[in-house]
Amino acid sequence: MRKKDFNRSIEIVAREAKRVNIYLESANQNEKAIVFCATQGHAGLIRDLINQNARSKDPFYCVRVTANDGEDGERQLRAFQDNEKTIPTILTTSQKLSTGVDASNIRNIVLLRPVNSMIEFKQIVGRGTRLFDGKEFFTIYDYVDAFHHFADPEWDGEPLGPEGEGEPHPPKEPCKVCGQRPCVCEKPPKEPCEICGELNCTCNKKKR
Repeated sequence: MRKKDFNRSIEIVAREAKRVNIYLESANQNEKAIVFCATQGHAGLIRDLINQNARSKDPFYCVRVTANDGEDGERQLRAFQDNEKTIPTILTTSQKLSTGVDASNIRNIVLLRPVNSMIEFKQIVGRGTRLFDGKEFFTIYDYVDAFHHFADPEWDGEPLGPEGEGEPHPPKEPCKVCGQRPCVCEKPPKEPCEICGELNCTCNKKKR
């Protein structure tokens, strides 16, 4: 059974309920979030599970916004984008919201489906990078290990220490190909090590 089959050809409701409860226990339930799901049906299931288990009992606390939700979905999206409104707090979607969502106060990105390319991964992450007063960071809840496939030190930058520690690095120049900073060009997939067969070579680790 492959991970990509879950919630497309195979659906285990108890598994999804567990994921939802882990998220709700870990996150601030008052913060706005987008949950990326495998299909429109999966987005509907996750919406229902969130509304059943969240502290808020508002029926529009979590809503689905997909291509098939029409004008009602667009109305819910506009309400979500309005920073003066707290409901809806969470949107579930499949593909629709990976680009073009100008909602500056998104604090959480939840990945419940595989991500197919570096460009798509960066577009999804970009939903959380909008600036907003008092917003210093956002959180990615990655249930599909997307970060293993799309680790990109040039794009991620160097890890920062505690505030005030070390000197700030000068900003990098925009990419000469795509004109973006950080670069959003599609990068060729890494080749596995010829010795150990792993994408992230473990040869040196085994020698220690």
